[in-house]
Amino acid sequence: MKKVLCTLLSVALCLTMVSFPVSAEESARYTISPEVAGTETAVVLTDEDLTINEEVAAYIAQFFVEDMMATGQTTWETEPTIVETVPMYDANGEEITAYTVELSSGYVVVSAYIDVPNIILEWADEAEPVYSLIDVPLSNTGKIVYTGALNYFRETSTNELVAVEGKTFLRNEVNDVLSKQRAKENIPSDVISEYGKAQLSPAISKLRNGGINDEGGVIDDPFIHAQNVYGGTWVNKEYANVWEDVAIFFNKSDIPTNAYAQACGPIAITNIVKMYGAKYNNSYLKNRYADAVFYDVVAVSDRNPTPFYINSIGGGVDPDDVPPYILSVFDNYNIDVTIYGDYYATYQDLKNALSTDERLIYLCLEANTTNNPYDNHAVVGYAYTQLRNVSSGRLVSYLKICDGMVGYGRYMDTAVTKDFKYWEVHF
Repeated sequence: MKKVLCTLLSVALCLTMVSFPVSAEESARYTISPEVAGTETAVVLTDEDLTINEEVAAYIAQFFVEDMMATGQTTWETEPTIVETVPMYDANGEEITAYTVELSSGYVVVSAYIDVPNIILEWADEAEPVYSLIDVPLSNTGKIVYTGALNYFRETSTNELVAVEGKTFLRNEVNDVLSKQRAKENIPSDVISEYGKAQLSPAISKLRNGGINDEGGVIDDPFIHAQNVYGGTWVNKEYANVWEDVAIFFNKSDIPTNAYAQACGPIAITNIVKMYGAKYNNSYLKNRYADAVFYDVVAVSDRNPTPFYINSIGGGVDPDDVPPYILSVFDNYNIDVTIYGDYYATYQDLKNALSTDERLIYLCLEANTTNNPYDNHAVVGYAYTQLRNVSSGRLVSYLKICDGMVGYGRYMDTAVTKDFKYWEVHF
């Protein structure tokens, strides 16, 4: 668990690394030597760099609950839901010291500081938060003050603090236990390392020659791509991926490389046919090898008075021929499908199309389009995901695809796909 929490600390720090407010020397809390930080000069860490926000606290609490459930030593049989995240303050009521993540059963207290011995300060799987025991007038809306484990207070209308046992204190009478535990030694080394890397390359949104998960390059991991291109740290907001367990990634390396040119169209249709067969338990298509299906797809084209697929450099499948081609292929297997389109591949339309197992999409890409890593190309879209920046709330979304080039799923930013047309194959 300690290792997991260290990883979460790394994530938490990354969430705060949107800017580097270290110009004023008096703002420094710690100075990390170049040898430790992995930079050419010392790295200065401020309080802003070492604190987390409410969203991050909820994220960490969720992971903590999952880890504790895995031990089998809690009363949680199903994962509790987050009801509310309550900020708690120092004795002056000015700075946030911790967050209580209230759950449908129990609670978790997460430190707002990452330079403490343990970022999880308290937790319970059944009990109510301790501050609920503080007896104050119902009309009181004062802040909750938290200065360390079980040290809870609530502000009163007279600006005094009431403790759990009902005793009233002046603000300067409250002992600040938590802040005294903060120390540079408590910052995990991987956090310092990641911070040093960010110091070395803060301008991560610039064009980086189309590398994997960079602007203009193919995307293997949407979280890394979002961080590289848009900056900051991202969490999943929503997604649908009902086809993953039957996804087929037949690609150009699975056919004789010199026998077929511009074959991305037949490859895409092959993947659609095979995925349909697996999802809908069509025994013939499930058992038929993918390369055999590919040859079926090519044969359907050849039988048409005007072939749908032109096997030559500069050939391929004309977008206007996509609907009749797909219909003809499925008709060859005596399967009725409906083709809808063409539509622009915006996030909302892709979401509507891929939220159930009734549809797959055939997407046509055009060469020389900004940030499109592919040439004139056809891919199969089968899932989507939308990410949210934990600091700014900005949303970015991705289409998951069989790109006909590799044997695993890749992604496309919908900021790129929105300019291209697609067809829905409705089963």
